[in-house]
Amino acid sequence: MIAKLLLVVILSAPALLCAQDSGTIRYYISNDLGMALEEIGWYRREEFPHILVVRTEGTREIRSLLYEGEELQRWERDPAEERVYRGSELQQRRRYDKEGRLIEEQLYSGGSLSQRTLYYYNRDLLERTETFDADGLLLYRDYYRLSPDGRLRRVTREQEDRQEDQRLALGDGARGVEEERYGNNREQRINRYDQEGRFIEREYWYEGQLLERERVQYRGEGELRLSSRLEEFSPERTTLNSYDEEGRLVLIEVSEGGEEIERTVHQRDERGRIVETTKRGPRGIENWRFEYGSEEEPVREEYRLRGALERITLYSTQEQLRVEELYREGRLFMRVHYRSEQKVMEEFISDGEVVRVREFQ
Repeated sequence: MIAKLLLVVILSAPALLCAQDSGTIRYYISNDLGMALEEIGWYRREEFPHILVVRTEGTREIRSLLYEGEELQRWERDPAEERVYRGSELQQRRRYDKEGRLIEEQLYSGGSLSQRTLYYYNRDLLERTETFDADGLLLYRDYYRLSPDGRLRRVTREQEDRQEDQRLALGDGARGVEEERYGNNREQRINRYDQEGRFIEREYWYEGQLLERERVQYRGEGELRLSSRLEEFSPERTTLNSYDEEGRLVLIEVSEGGEEIERTVHQRDERGRIVETTKRGPRGIENWRFEYGSEEEPVREEYRLRGALERITLYSTQEQLRVEELYREGRLFMRVHYRSEQKVMEEFISDGEVVRVREFQ
């Protein structure tokens, strides 16, 4: 059902949101995708951040997505063509045939054509697409296999610069897609879903050998996770994640050959923030402690290895500054300064005094 709806949205000329009365203007509560969520009166435009304004003149329709009164995106369409603008710049252009089927899609970058896709049909069903670059060179072909009622069953992509094909296969269940398969002749990824549409299992195969399998369990019928289990078969390794009642990760257990080799515990405060993490693994016991500021951002992190202080990290939101203090046998010996993840200075310290400075351009 999901695949069928997706094809209807992509391949059919969009249905008009408004009646075809000349000069009609309607207003909708919207979101950053430009969806018409709820129609409202014009006098309520200032109450919501995203507003969709729909103007119709005969068979022509113009949709403008506004945010705080400023236009973000605009769709201009009639039965034969649709154009999508961001500001004054054209982003997409779609052409439709007399039956309302999508026959060509053009993508633009900086106002210039960057990619073009042509759609071919066998009667009313999509058969294949061909995608070209800005110079008209063929990039790839996609071949579609559909069921008689229009459900997508398989997509095979032929790349012009690669010998191997890429495939997507969908398995339909009673209430939607139950399985997705992606891959080519060497590797394959499989995702599986339950009757509620929730992701429950994934597998990764390479050259006919199963390398990874992840399974997820949920609390009741909601979206909150109870646990997830990741099995790696080369080498044989299992990772079990456990979650609290709010669906937040609290425990990670890693085992090899049935023996636990690593255990990580997250402790959270009343706001759900991680305030302490303890890991028992090959390096011994590692411990991280976190402190937060008024803006909910971390301001201090303390790291200890086997009980000995190794590093203190101080964070500042101003100019994205970070300072790392490094310790050896409990004594500060170096201070490293970062700005926007770039190292800008190192300070070498002896007996609490800076003895040498190294700066980076």
